[in-house]
Amino acid sequence: MCLFVYGSSVCNETYFGENCQNKCPVFCHENKCDRFNGSCFECRPGYRGDKCDKSKHSRFSDTFRYILSLLLSNIVLFFKQTFFFLPLITPCINHDLRRRYLHCFHLECGPKFYGKSCKVKCSSECFNQECDHVKGTCQV
Repeated sequence: MCLFVYGSSVCNETYFGENCQNKCPVFCHENKCDRFNGSCFECRPGYRGDKCDKSKHSRFSDTFRYILSLLLSNIVLFFKQTFFFLPLITPCINHDLRRRYLHCFHLECGPKFYGKSCKVKCSSECFNQECDHVKGTCQV
């Protein structure tokens, strides 16, 4: 990251700071910036400001919009996960009455069991026959 010239460190033109540990802002033209304070020499088209973090066409900085987009995508992901697991706590919608869905994953109850959570045992009158996974009636 740093070049050593005559015993002192000089940052590569895409890094800045005391030990050249900071990358130049992403919207600097060719990612080049001042090696001491990180100010861009020139911005990429459509950007402005010392760090090129402001759009020429928007009142919000691109950094702010980037952070906002990350936040919104995480909110969307949260709701996708929430609604994916929602069937675990609520009845399934549009289920087939001939099958018992366990948490909407199309898993039938095991033999000799039925009910919402497949925990109700079939009647002893069914003997060795299976019972309906929803109603519990013996199947012929």
